[in-house]
Amino acid sequence: MELHTKIKGLREQKKISQEEMAFQLGIKQNTYHAIETGQSKLKVEHALKIAEILDLSINDNKIIIKQFVV
Repeated sequence: MELHTKIKGLREQKKISQEEMAFQLGIKQNTYHAIETGQSKLKVEHALKIAEILDLSINDNKIIIKQFVV
């Protein structure tokens, strides 16, 4: 399963809308949608904020960072 699919699933489990996620990230809803559908790359700072919003553990944060830091 790709990361953007995992993020969407976790967001839906927490019953958080795309609009709310976008607001908390400080981005537009369509930009967040592009992240969730894999159409846009996820910036590290957004990955960390998403992990915080979704209550992911530090280990989960490392997994997200490893996928985006080159």
